[in-house]
Amino acid sequence: MLTYDGPVPATAEFSQTIIPSKSLLFRYSALTFNAHAIHLDRDYARNIEGYNDLLVHGPLTLTIMLSTFQKHAATLGQVVSTIEYRNLAPLLVEHEMKVCAARKPNGSTGSWDIWVEDNDGGLAAKGTIKTVPVESDQGIVS
Repeated sequence: MLTYDGPVPATAEFSQTIIPSKSLLFRYSALTFNAHAIHLDRDYARNIEGYNDLLVHGPLTLTIMLSTFQKHAATLGQVVSTIEYRNLAPLLVEHEMKVCAARKPNGSTGSWDIWVEDNDGGLAAKGTIKTVPVESDQGIVS
């Protein structure tokens, strides 16, 4: 299986562990019209593609990163404004993945390193998130 041996970006200020289920992969496949067997057929993923199990979709990894981090950002009165990221290694169904984030050390407010560690602590995805304060008046009339 492919792995990425680069260092973890920083000490995490925030982290959350998630275990993607087979039903999550099925639902995400249906939602995105992506019925590739590598996400749905365990025998195909193992015997044809050579992976240990079903692969988590790359875009699902991004969705999990964003939704998990946004919950944290909300506690700080922030909202995600942009993200740049790259998937580096595959993630497997029913294996832990840990979403981690730390403020960038350059002193820039609202700039975060974000990364996903696989079940073995290896780096599976990494990126940069920018946040902005939540505006108190969102233009919503009550």
